[in-house]
Amino acid sequence: MKFNTLTAVAAAACMTLGSVGFAAGPNNVPNNVPTKGKALGQNPDVNGAAHGQPNTNNQPANPADMGPMATTDSVSSQISTFAKDPNTASDKLFALEAGCGNMWEVQFAKLEQEKGSDQQVKDLAAKIEKDHAAAEQKLEPVASKLGVNIPQQLSPEKQAKLNLYSQLPADQLDKTYLSEMKADHLKDVNAYADHVKTIQDSDLRTYATDTLPKLREHTAMVIKQNEAKGMPAETSFQGAGMSMNQ
Repeated sequence: MKFNTLTAVAAAACMTLGSVGFAAGPNNVPNNVPTKGKALGQNPDVNGAAHGQPNTNNQPANPADMGPMATTDSVSSQISTFAKDPNTASDKLFALEAGCGNMWEVQFAKLEQEKGSDQQVKDLAAKIEKDHAAAEQKLEPVASKLGVNIPQQLSPEKQAKLNLYSQLPADQLDKTYLSEMKADHLKDVNAYADHVKTIQDSDLRTYATDTLPKLREHTAMVIKQNEAKGMPAETSFQGAGMSMNQ
């Protein structure tokens, strides 16, 4: 995939981190919606001070600890930096997208397990959470080696989406989860399969190669559940992109 196309994909995905009308914050994230890391507004800065407290050493706070808007700036800055080295840009953008996608899959799966009603769907969510959490752990050191900082929080758009889903009746949440997982995983399988052919970094290629069978397994399981519920169960997706681009 050309670098310009990848840049557009990333901008529409991880960089949705700042342009939604009802961005999540400490006052509108339901207590029962899980987030990665500490609660918004409670993360310490690099000096260990709580938000709102002075930074006594005059050092910049870590963007990953400062909430979604700071993360937006961090992602934008990273993508600008990637552009300086077109030879590695594709690998870095893939790592960034994959990291954001893993985080979304984990958080949505947690919500389904907590608030869904269909045990089969909840069991599926548990497997998806486990596998994407494992993928997340495998990707982090590879991304770090490449100089990619995977955001530690969902984008405002994704968090707002999760907040909305947390208010759905349990049976509607089950159906929404299955529908989204079908779309997400069909896209992811295509994206990973395409990138495996072009990734230059050997460790990143190993991550993608090892993760792809799990994505295919998830896709088959999700489609089977959709069929069992009488929901649309298309088995192919025409197009590129990854789950965080929803």
